[in-house]
Amino acid sequence: MNNFKQQIMNNFKQQLSRISMLMLIPFATFAQNEQTFTVSGQINGFDVAEFYIDYTSEAGDRVWDTIKVVDEKFSYTGRTTKTKYVGIWPLLTKGLNPNKSDRSRKVYFFAKPGEHIIYEGSVDGTDFNAYPTGTKLNDEHSAFLKSLLPIYAEIDKASENMKRTDPDFKEKYAKVQKISEKIKEAEIEFIKTHPSSEVAAQKLASFVQLNAIPISLARELFNTLDPAIADSPFYQVTKIRLEGIEATQPGRKVPELITSSTLDGKPFDLASLRGKYVLIDFWGTWCGPCVAEMPKVKEYQEKYKDKLTVLGIDSGDKQEKIEAFVTKNAYTWRQLMSKKGTPDDFVAKFNVNGFPTKFIIDPRGKILYRFEGNAEESFEKLDELLAN
Repeated sequence: MNNFKQQIMNNFKQQLSRISMLMLIPFATFAQNEQTFTVSGQINGFDVAEFYIDYTSEAGDRVWDTIKVVDEKFSYTGRTTKTKYVGIWPLLTKGLNPNKSDRSRKVYFFAKPGEHIIYEGSVDGTDFNAYPTGTKLNDEHSAFLKSLLPIYAEIDKASENMKRTDPDFKEKYAKVQKISEKIKEAEIEFIKTHPSSEVAAQKLASFVQLNAIPISLARELFNTLDPAIADSPFYQVTKIRLEGIEATQPGRKVPELITSSTLDGKPFDLASLRGKYVLIDFWGTWCGPCVAEMPKVKEYQEKYKDKLTVLGIDSGDKQEKIEAFVTKNAYTWRQLMSKKGTPDDFVAKFNVNGFPTKFIIDPRGKILYRFEGNAEESFEKLDELLAN
């Protein structure tokens, strides 16, 4: 009997062990994927009650959080599974000096999984003289930022008491712009001399996103980056955007777009719209010109309903906000959600540099036109194509 009881107990323990292991697997996976970063600091003269932090979540949505400051100290923990470029707005709640460059309005640090970033420095009036330290990327980044201080001092001096009503405003502004070019030159030189750095990859990604340098130079700089950092999100988004520049030229077949990033969660394939002209509208509720043009988009959807399909691609809004906005205004065309840093980053895939951006696609899937900014011309082209 004792042997029988012992056998039952052994079998029970084995089963319990198997169950325990199965229960642990999801938690182990979660722990691996959901990692955190922490940023903290004690900054002399930091006399605000709170400030803001701004970055992209793992799902590609914008995170905008408030951080409390107590006795010049603060601390914040966020989640990430890859390197992020995180912005903080330390002095947004204070009136900034209009005669100073706005580098104190928003400053950045790099966050990697498991890292603790520490800000060191001081606040002097409206100057935020604190820098991120404690990690390789942030030490590198801070050293570069400090190297730019003489240039910023030149800019501040040249723009001192500058007003639009001044008779020599254009001359002063041109001088400030010329000095500002030194910053771009320094960043380009940094990319060339630090090909293995994610800091360099981020700076190049920003250049391409803002269309701030010639495409030929962007490609040249990208080709100098070390393949060892190819997994970096900054390397990847630059690669995607450079590919998008070629892929979205008028005359090319529109890039493949298959996704479930739709308001109803159902799969969507852009190829399913073949047979009609398609107006792709990149927009966001935060974009004044985008919202101002939406009634015209609605007008043209209804005007040419037998020949034209409208596809909206929102960037920067949560799904609930998009749904509330389109429902309120009876904008019934299909909406996709572009998610930064994910496979559904359509803004990067189509290399959209500003909002609104519109594409007109012909019934066979060929890109006919691309319009950035005010798109009155896009409606004129639709009339030319569809009026008869």
